[in-house]
Amino acid sequence: MLGTGLLYSVNYERQFSRQFVARGGVSFYHNNVVVPLTFGKFFGKKKHHFEFTAGIDFHNYYDNLDTTEKGWENDTYVTAFVGYRLQDPAKNFQFRVGLTPFVEFFKIEGEQYIDVFLSGGISVGHRF
Repeated sequence: MLGTGLLYSVNYERQFSRQFVARGGVSFYHNNVVVPLTFGKFFGKKKHHFEFTAGIDFHNYYDNLDTTEKGWENDTYVTAFVGYRLQDPAKNFQFRVGLTPFVEFFKIEGEQYIDVFLSGGISVGHRF
């Protein structure tokens, strides 16, 4: 819920050696498609961990707010996840909660702008 998929997302995560993780997902809602891709690491022993991941979000959405040019738009955001991970090595349940910043770089009439906003996220999962 919330997090890098904005409203929600369904993700696949692959854990590599030394607690490195890569995650990809997809979210569909109200003429929006969001594809978050992140890579990072979690730190800790046993079942309690601090996690930091970073990546990009691809957004494809139908813009009907502009009365002159309606149509499909694409945006790309730099994103991250900083938070807590509960993952017991002996069990398949996984829980995460944390902060998710988004950064967008864009131009308007030749001027470069940066838009930053902060969100939060919570996830539950099953390890296979």
